[in-house]
Amino acid sequence: MVWNNERVLAVLADLISENPFACQALLSISTIQFNTETPTLSVSLQAKPVLSINPDFLAAHVETEEELKALFLHEFLHVLLNHTLRYSENSYLLNLALDAIINSIIHRCFGSQYSDFFRRFYGNQGPTVLLRPAERDEIPALFLNTHKNIYLGNVAADDLHELLDFLLGQSIEPHNWILIGNHSSTQPVSEENKAILDGILKRNNGVGIWSKGKEPGEGNKLEHRYIQGRGPGIARWRAQVYMQLRAYLSPPMNSLEHQSIRLKTPIANALDRSAYFKWIQGRMLPMFEQQNKLDLKVPRALVYLDVSASMKPDLVLIIELLYALKSRIPMEIFTFSNAVNLPIWKGKGLKVSTTQGTDLDCVIDHMNKHKSHRALIVTDGYLPSITNGLQLKYISLFFILSSTGSTHFVNKYEFPYHQLNALPE
Repeated sequence: MVWNNERVLAVLADLISENPFACQALLSISTIQFNTETPTLSVSLQAKPVLSINPDFLAAHVETEEELKALFLHEFLHVLLNHTLRYSENSYLLNLALDAIINSIIHRCFGSQYSDFFRRFYGNQGPTVLLRPAERDEIPALFLNTHKNIYLGNVAADDLHELLDFLLGQSIEPHNWILIGNHSSTQPVSEENKAILDGILKRNNGVGIWSKGKEPGEGNKLEHRYIQGRGPGIARWRAQVYMQLRAYLSPPMNSLEHQSIRLKTPIANALDRSAYFKWIQGRMLPMFEQQNKLDLKVPRALVYLDVSASMKPDLVLIIELLYALKSRIPMEIFTFSNAVNLPIWKGKGLKVSTTQGTDLDCVIDHMNKHKSHRALIVTDGYLPSITNGLQLKYISLFFILSSTGSTHFVNKYEFPYHQLNALPE
């Protein structure tokens, strides 16, 4: 299979848009590098995350876009799971345990279209059978029960590590198999990326990304949250957010600018025969001069909506509330990802377009061109560092964070913010 750089980036962009396991928070801010020094794929978690990809490895082993997505997910989940467990020492057995759990998650959640890569890449001899879905007659007797529990989601990574240590001890020969991704335990992780990983775990269920139990690796399916109907819980949530939006977006009473001017208006008086004669002859009315106040400017608030996939379903309800407010409060509503766009209203919803990733620099540039007094940014808070500096010349800036969003960014730059309550189940 031929994988040019553009096609690889397109597949990654699709995966980020789909956003399984909240991978967008990390992968969308990663710099992509193609090099043959990386054996397979790897993620560096220094100040700016770097996703390294070996194109020769892809050409030799990856046959479909789904399999390529499986590799991206494998590397993302490995980073997340290792961050969850925080082992102080690395070993081949630990790497085997982590990869077995990760590959089983991908197989359970996305099926054989994704996991066929692992089926081909790993054989059924020895412990590598744990790294691939397999039929019962393909599994050595020593690993039969273990394999079953892994692919049912009934065993956690730390439990599997202990079990493999008991079964194999030091007899394992790691040079006989290749693991996908970077398994170094010594790579430095910046404080910003630690906060991002903690935020991803918070946004998912429990300590990880699985629906049952409290240990990583348990559960057979993902937990999804849906808004069903408009019950009393949703009504209270909407009322609270409505008040928050109205309080911030309403212009201050002393912010209106006025100018006194003298206006001339026509006066029609039936008793004024001269005026009546002028009207008959020349269609002219006498003018009356009076002093009036003219509003020169009504300050408009700028509203920027983060349209990354992780903002749903909070954003759906917020857009409905903004629709109700926009006829009463002067505001301009925009959407942003890596660029600021003017959305199109479709009923009470917005028809939006998005590029991949999230970037605040484009929002700051846009705000500086609009000399409004106030701007509101609705986001999940998973934003990269600002590179063009805080050049907010005219605007007071406020953030509303989604219920599962991160406060790391707003706290770093000391922005005022309000975090939404969790949506009722």
